[in-house]
Amino acid sequence: MTSINEILVASEKEGGVTVDVRRCIRFGRWVQNCGLIDLGSNGPKFTWRGAERRDYVRVCERLDRCFGNSQWRLKFQGASVMVLPRVRSDHYPVLVVLQEQDRTLQGMNRPFCFEAAWFGHDNFTSFIQENWKHGADLPHALEVMTAQLKRWNKDVFGNIFMRKERVLAGLGGVQQALAVKGNSYLNRLENQLLTKYHQILRQEEVHWYQKSRCQWITFGDRNTSYFHIKTIIRRQIKKKLEH
Repeated sequence: MTSINEILVASEKEGGVTVDVRRCIRFGRWVQNCGLIDLGSNGPKFTWRGAERRDYVRVCERLDRCFGNSQWRLKFQGASVMVLPRVRSDHYPVLVVLQEQDRTLQGMNRPFCFEAAWFGHDNFTSFIQENWKHGADLPHALEVMTAQLKRWNKDVFGNIFMRKERVLAGLGGVQQALAVKGNSYLNRLENQLLTKYHQILRQEEVHWYQKSRCQWITFGDRNTSYFHIKTIIRRQIKKKLEH
């Protein structure tokens, strides 16, 4: 996978100056001489979006693409390329999927555990205030709150990773529509989804931080991947000890 600031055909650009067809031809010859195959993509048509300027049509181009030679294409016949939603960069990330992941449900009977990520939800504080049994003895109040938290976690907070996928899917749809024709409503919706996405990222970071049990990591650091890996390693060690 590579990022090349060239396009193959004029339809891979929108806005800006007129496409230089000769550059497209030269790029096409280079691809052909190297024996490469454009793997195509699913998702938004363009993979780069320029800055918005008054009285100018925003420039969009397909600058990021994936190539493979004939041997690779035969070996990975089911491979597909996905253009993912753009979050921070002006480029859309591109993902090569070699095979479909097996999604299995795990941890269905795990014991109740207070999730620090709940504090990242806008309504969590008010939920606690409304559902805490004032005046009741502590064991009973905790028992009632545990049951309420389980329902709230299932019905309101939800699965962080599923919410992340849904927001990314919605963001991808909006950005795909913007690539066809932009308007103020879609721009506002994109910004709202981006805000929600970053909120979920913070909740995910806290989730893995709590599971990693690495208290020496600074809480504000963006180390979600590190926390995830540490959790996996800890689970593997625990599994070995049990056997």
